[in-house]
Amino acid sequence: MGRYISPILVASVLGKAMQSRGVSLGFISPEAMEGVVEESMIGLRLFVAPERLPDLMVELAEALEHS
Repeated sequence: MGRYISPILVASVLGKAMQSRGVSLGFISPEAMEGVVEESMIGLRLFVAPERLPDLMVELAEALEHS
């Protein structure tokens, strides 16, 4: 995500997504990680340039496949 938005926005979007899903740092199950990524996609739409958003979504989906 850091290639698409600033580090402070990455932290904010991930923090909000984790809070929304009831997940904390540490061990995160694959199911919980999927939920956090889904939740973060909602927030990312606000901050990522529209023309770059499809690339980011593909990268996030690929990252989930490899986790």
